[in-house]
Amino acid sequence: MTEQAYTKRAARVLELAGRVAGGGMRTTEHLLLGLIREGGGVAAQTLILAGATEDRVGAAAAAVRSGTLETAAGRFDGAGLASIGIDVERVAASVGGLLDRDAFGHPSSVSAAVSGTFGHTLVAARGQRARLRHRCVGTEHLLLALLAQPGSVAVAALGHLGLDSSDLAELTERQLRRHFEAASTTH
Repeated sequence: MTEQAYTKRAARVLELAGRVAGGGMRTTEHLLLGLIREGGGVAAQTLILAGATEDRVGAAAAAVRSGTLETAAGRFDGAGLASIGIDVERVAASVGGLLDRDAFGHPSSVSAAVSGTFGHTLVAARGQRARLRHRCVGTEHLLLALLAQPGSVAVAALGHLGLDSSDLAELTERQLRRHFEAASTTH
């Protein structure tokens, strides 16, 4: 049996991030906004509980965007990698085909440009999934991985709102425990 790479909620977040980007390069700002827009997952619940609404995060991201390290120069698409001499096929294989696959792992008809930090966040989310011994990458894994990207627009925007990445990671883990406790008492 083939394991699904992402939960339905996490796949929806990646779809929403693409919509927020509007066809442009996807950055961690778009991923953060996608997590909030999704609304029902552990990540959305955590962010909303912390006061990180879509409007507040969007305004904060606009205020900090130019002062971050997340730029097109760090893009994680085929053209960006090839321009610095990296074998795109080899990199795509090493990150599980993230460059040309949708959130469900199916081949994508469009290879979207994503910032290097966005790409690293997707890889780190798989690491969070493994650390927590979960079967699929969920919204909580995306958020935990995102919070570990110090030079990103998303972390800078959250900081601009007075939200600390470490505190949010702890809150995410607490929300996740509550989620699993609630699920275990209903079964």
